[in-house]
Amino acid sequence: MTRKLTKKDLADIFKNAVKDLKGPDKTVAFSNEVRAKFPHRDPVDVLKGGMYYTQLLGLKAAGGGEIKALTDDIMYTGADGQGGYINAPRETMAEIVRIMEEQSVVARLADFRTQTSDGVRVVTDTSALTVTYTDEAVAKTVTKPTLTKVDLDLKKPALQIVISDEEIQGSLVDIVSYLDTKCGEAFGQDMDYRFLGVDAATPYDSIPHNALVNEIDLASADADGLTYAKFVEASCSIVSQAAAGARWFMHRTVLGDCLSIVDGVGRPIFQMDPTGVAFGTILGFPVELVEKMPVKTGYGTGVVPVLFGNLKYLRIGVKHGLQIKVSGDVTVTLDGNLVSCWENNLTALRAEARRSGALTIPSAFARFEMP
Repeated sequence: MTRKLTKKDLADIFKNAVKDLKGPDKTVAFSNEVRAKFPHRDPVDVLKGGMYYTQLLGLKAAGGGEIKALTDDIMYTGADGQGGYINAPRETMAEIVRIMEEQSVVARLADFRTQTSDGVRVVTDTSALTVTYTDEAVAKTVTKPTLTKVDLDLKKPALQIVISDEEIQGSLVDIVSYLDTKCGEAFGQDMDYRFLGVDAATPYDSIPHNALVNEIDLASADADGLTYAKFVEASCSIVSQAAAGARWFMHRTVLGDCLSIVDGVGRPIFQMDPTGVAFGTILGFPVELVEKMPVKTGYGTGVVPVLFGNLKYLRIGVKHGLQIKVSGDVTVTLDGNLVSCWENNLTALRAEARRSGALTIPSAFARFEMP
């Protein structure tokens, strides 16, 4: 069933966002109030995101022909084995990706590639090639690389949100911002957790779990185990080609324990970056704070409080874009109870992605492990 909005409702929601749609440049003007809510976004992108969610959530303006024309222009549909879905427009995806990169170290630094099939095997080079110099007319020295194969199998991370119909109808522009933000935050933080924060083989073989990652064994399962010697050992353990872009990864509470560590002559190993390019450095390598890595209060046997390495050697495959499905007829589980969306004026939204991930060169990483 379509929920209809009057012309006045639509005007209130978009704050007279559409102006001169039939003009040569299709100018889009936003009020100061809307600009204040989205200071980092192009007004055109906000409008297109609003139109996208308008159609997706079943809202319709009485006599809104111009709105429908613009909506049709920026939307495209597809189908999968479970029915139809609507792909988020590029403007909405760009905002979600921007928020993901704010929230996620992996989203910002890993090697992302488009993947066209459900499973793919990539060949990686785990050796360092040698450049040799010879005189003229002298045979050249041949270096044979060591190649390995890494499987990238797609998984399907999904995010489900339930919103009341009154919230949707009352402030659509805020709902646009809310959905973009929550999708970006959830998917971004989940990537950091799956690859950096958890010791698990599924859905991806994480850096704390991968058996081929260099392991730095700590002497104790507390802050005393974090020593200058262990940081030096980790920094020297990774393959040489990974050193140029290597970084330290840890939770901010773990960094607190590292601030008091000094080198052999009493100098703190952590230094603030005066250029502002990085938060700070340890032994000259940038430090990245990861909220989904173990916290100080979680120290214990098998915990991996610190990682070191180059995320360029974490390959993440992505198939298509974000797919969003909406239903007001389903029954969902809320707080352990089955709730009918139809009977309670709720709309359920599910955002899905298709993503694979694997370390192409595990020896480009090192992990601290507590005994």
